[in-house]
Order: sequence, then C-alpha cells, then structure tokens
Amino acid sequence: MFYKLTKAQFPFQGTLPELKKKSPRIPVNSIVEDDPDEGENETLTADGKLRKIKFRVVGNIRRGWLPVEFLEEAEAAERPGVIPWAFITTCVRAEEWINAMPDTGVNYVHADYLIALAIYETKMANVGNETPGTDAVGPFQITSTRWKEFLDASGDPDFVEDDRDNISDQIYGMAFLTREHTRTISDVITAHEKAAGSSPDADKAGPYIPTFADIFIAAVVTPLAAIELRKLELSGKSDTLITEIVSGLDDDRKKEMQRIFRHNHHILKVDKTEAEANGIAAGPRTVGNLYEVVEEKLDKLFGSAFKLMKENVPELLPVTSGAATWLPTALAEQSDPWNNGALKEGTQLGRDRVLTYFKATDLATNKVLPWCGAFVAFCMKQAGGEVAGSIVKGAARAANWKSWGNLSIPVKTGNVPAGAVVVMSPPPGSARSGHVGFCSPDQSGKAGKITLLGGNQSDTVKNSDYDRSKIAAIRWLGPPLGSFKEDTASDTIPPGDGIAWGGFVDRKFGNDEFKKKVIEIGSRIQCDPNFLMAVMAFETGRSFSAKQKNLAGGSATGLIQFMPTTAVELGTSTAELAQMTENRQLDFVEAYMKKKANGRPFTKLADVYMAVLWPVAFGKSEGSAIFKHPEKAYKSNRGLDLNGDKKVTVGEAAAKVKEQLQRGLEPGNRG
Repeated sequence: MFYKLTKAQFPFQGTLPELKKKSPRIPVNSIVEDDPDEGENETLTADGKLRKIKFRVVGNIRRGWLPVEFLEEAEAAERPGVIPWAFITTCVRAEEWINAMPDTGVNYVHADYLIALAIYETKMANVGNETPGTDAVGPFQITSTRWKEFLDASGDPDFVEDDRDNISDQIYGMAFLTREHTRTISDVITAHEKAAGSSPDADKAGPYIPTFADIFIAAVVTPLAAIELRKLELSGKSDTLITEIVSGLDDDRKKEMQRIFRHNHHILKVDKTEAEANGIAAGPRTVGNLYEVVEEKLDKLFGSAFKLMKENVPELLPVTSGAATWLPTALAEQSDPWNNGALKEGTQLGRDRVLTYFKATDLATNKVLPWCGAFVAFCMKQAGGEVAGSIVKGAARAANWKSWGNLSIPVKTGNVPAGAVVVMSPPPGSARSGHVGFCSPDQSGKAGKITLLGGNQSDTVKNSDYDRSKIAAIRWLGPPLGSFKEDTASDTIPPGDGIAWGGFVDRKFGNDEFKKKVIEIGSRIQCDPNFLMAVMAFETGRSFSAKQKNLAGGSATGLIQFMPTTAVELGTSTAELAQMTENRQLDFVEAYMKKKANGRPFTKLADVYMAVLWPVAFGKSEGSAIFKHPEKAYKSNRGLDLNGDKKVTVGEAAAKVKEQLQRGLEPGNRG
C-alpha cells in the first residue's frame, strides 16, 4: 500500500517502543510505502498512531515510522524515466566493472548486449511489472528471486535487496548475472560433451563458447532452458519441439517455465500469421527454428543498441586509431608459405609451420592441434613490443582471446577495423572452443558475413566468411575509452556567437526566452551561462525539462535535479517544481546557485557542477577526491570513477559535464 505524506515529517526510527525522530525529513506530498517485517503484515504500532514505511532518498531506501494522521492512501510514485545516454554510459561502466574482475576470464560481458537485452525486455524503459505471475520490475524485468541470485553469488556489500528497483544497480546486477550464466552454460556444455565422448580433444580444444543466443535465452527464459536446448541441438535433435525441455520438470517448475514461455511467446512460439505465411505448423518452435529466430532478433537488437550508442555516447565508442601492427605478419603468412590456402596442414611444410606457431603460446606440443589461436599469437609475437606482451594466457585456445586487448568493439559496428581480433562461437552441432582470427582487409561484402584472415581455416591460412550472428567478441588494443575527448573536454569557450545549447533550446521551446533568462542569471550570480547550460544538459539528459526525473530511481526532479529536502528549503516541493514551466523553474535554479556560492564567483565549470552534486567541494581543485569506496555516496556515483581507483575526484565528476559543454558548443546546438 502507498501513501502520500500531507505534512513534512522526520521519521521515527529505532526499536519499539523507544523510537526517536531522525533525519532526513520527508517533504510534504512524498509517496511512501508500507514496510512490513518479513512474514508479517502488521505495520502499525500497538496504539495505531504510527505506520512503518519505507521511502527512497536518491538511490537508497530509508525506513522508519510516520504518524498515521498525516498519511493518505495514494497510487505508487511515478517511476523515473530512463535517460538514454546515462543508461548506456552505465552499461559501459558495468562492462568495465565485471570484466576487470580476475575471475571473469573468458566469460566476457558486452555493454551492447546489456543495452540490447533492455530494449527487448522493456524498450529500455523503467517500467513496473510487465511479467504476469512474477514481481519483476525495471528495465530488465528482474525478479526478487533473480536479484537474490545476484546478491548471493556476488557477495558485494555495495548491493542490497532494496537496490533491485534502482535502474543503475539493475544494470550492474544484470552484468554480473550475464557473466554467471555464460560461465554456467560453458561449464555444463563442455562437461556434457566430454562425457558424451563427442570431443576427444576437449581438454586441448578448450571450453565451449556460449553464443549470444545461449546467453539471451538464459536471460529471458532460464539458464537451465538455455543448457537443455543447446544439448538437444548438439545431439542432432534440432527438430525437437522446445517444449520438450519442460516435460521432465516437477509441477511447480513446469508452471514457472510455461509462464515464461507465454511471456516470450513472440519468440518461442509460431503464431497463426507466421504459420500461414510460411506454410508451417502453429505452436511451439523446434530447437533449430528457435535459434534462427533468436539470432535474427538479436541481430536487430544489436543494431538498435549500436545506433543508440552512436547517437548518445559516441565518446564511449572504442577509438581504433593506430595500425594493427600484427596484421602484416598475418598477410605475409597467408602469401608464403600458405599460398592463400593452397598449402595444407597435412603436408610436412604445413605441419612444421603450425608447430612454429605454437611456440608463441604457452602450450608445448609436437602434435598438430586446433591452431587458430596459435596463429594469432604468432602474429602478435612478431609485432613485438606492447603487442607481443599482450598475448593472452592460454593463447592456443580461441576462447581465451575474448579478453585480449583493452577495447570491446560493439558487434554491429559498421566497419570493423582490419586486424581486429574476432572470436567466433562454435558452429551448429559443435561444442568446440570456437574460432579466432583477424578481421580481413579484404571483406567479401556478403550479407550477414564477416571475412576473417586466420589459421586453421580449412586446414590452411586464408580468408574465409563467417556468420556475423556467431561473433562472440571483437577486440582491439588501443587508446582507452573516451580518450579522444581528453583534449577537447574542457571548460574553455571558443570564440563564436551564442551560448552552449542556446540554439537547441530555442528550437525546443519555440522562442529564446529560456536562453535569455539563463544569460541574465549568469550575470547576476557571476557565472558563465555556458556553464549553467552544460550542467542542465547533463542533469536532464539534454531534455531541459522541468519534469525530468532522476535516473537512479531517486526523487530528484527538474533542471538541476532538485532533491525533495532542497526544494523544501527553497520554499517549494519537487511536485510543485515539476508542474512549473522551465522559465519559472529557473528562478529556483538561480536561488539555489546563489545560496551555494555564498558570494563566491563560479570560476570554472566544476564549481557549477559541484554546487549541484557535492556543494562542500565548491572551489576545490580537480584532483580533490569527493567520494571514496566504500562510502554510500561512492556507490551512488561510481559511474564517475573513470580510472577505477575506487575514488571520484572533482575532475572525474565534471568530465561528463565538460563533454556536454563541448557538445553544446557544436554547430546547430550553439546559439
């Protein structure tokens, strides 16, 4: 049950009956929720005067008791909307977070996959429950059961039960679960095939590389379903109906699986229209048909994800500058001795050359084993320097190249750079470790194909086409993400007419009144109006909307994300602020900034942003740390920790705002 608070209150906290009023004060009109103890429904004190509730402050859930007389029944609070660029940025940070863990290994997680999954589940929206029969919520529709799976497996004290309905925390949780699902599928399928005797060289060939289809099915159905379906496909039973995996379950699990199947019916079931159009039977798909449909769906989802990344965070796309210094060796090997595929590994010359490649790896062998990884290692070693030092441990196994380099290139990148390391999942019916090769400079251009230059391609070195849908990773060694912005992401204003985002807001509002008012405010509070515009662009996801809600699921609202307590101090409320016009809300922006500056000028962009984010850091140098692990404030702002050193500096916090400043100064936005 939800309630609206009719009078601002400090909640009573502690143990009954010794309750005391404690901060923070909850503003009037706030929406709070019943908070019964586990296994109990009673939320009232014995005298009926106080009700036990929970409420959200920024990204954290707080608990306490409030007077019943000031609570009115109400609808649930409006769910904050997703800010696309902030959501995508968090996906990139979650990718970096999970893949930097030492136990991730080859179970790599991709930001574009996380975005694609959110698009599939909810069109990347922060919605309530859309999965009947469950308590799933949020952009990934995560249930409490799956969230507990994440909490138990991660053991990360930064995450708690209440974080499930926090957008940014869901992203990190889904990244972790994706890694675990990938690992589980790989381990089970590898062991299954080894036990079945279908891969006699399994120990040397390496683990099974799950396809994105495997991982996707694990997310939207269950990991068990993904495993059982792949077992059927590997055993040559692709014509089996997918409902076969349900038949052996107990009644409760069967009902759960059937409910999931119904929720994903548009992928898991052939409907009447599709059946009539293709002359096939309506009903459950076969295993083989399911993989075809899922791969086709994923291709579109990855395309949508890449488009969103390109539109919203181009600065976070990998910059593949510099030459692939390892590629000349690969091209030379292709020409001599392999004569572009004419020489085969079965000849003495071919065998000797293959064994030479293995010397670049940590696998000693006098036997010709699957050698695509050894070929890649040889080319890297010949390049010398940093490249030679980048050869992965266990380089002979294709799967291990998923973690090579420092940049993950999105699967749907239009032009994969020549020389990029491309890891492929195994073809249908195979449980081997997949394949690795270089993106060839000579692409065939065939639809749905990528041309790789690699070893062990038809027992030789040559160019061969592979299905793009089977790509498991595209890797590069180059400048860190966003580094191309380092020399331009500053708060320097180049000469030119107008202010940052001035032209943009003129078009949005149909007049120049908002822009003129920002300029006037800037002159009164000693602040460059460009800085004010950049901060509002950042805080609203470039919507410049008075109604903009907080991404993290908090109750902050508006042009500079006013907190409820801040709104009360300014003589208003977040509900009232959200109903104002943008021009009217600017009065409160001015009042807030003037109060935080306390007579000091805003000399740099970081001063303006610190006034909003962390006022005590106003005027501090860009190297000053403002949040440190394991503080709660660090958890809420960990996406700002650009170098991953467990602290956020003023400079790091302001970096994204500087990018908004520079984007706002681009032609078409400035005015």
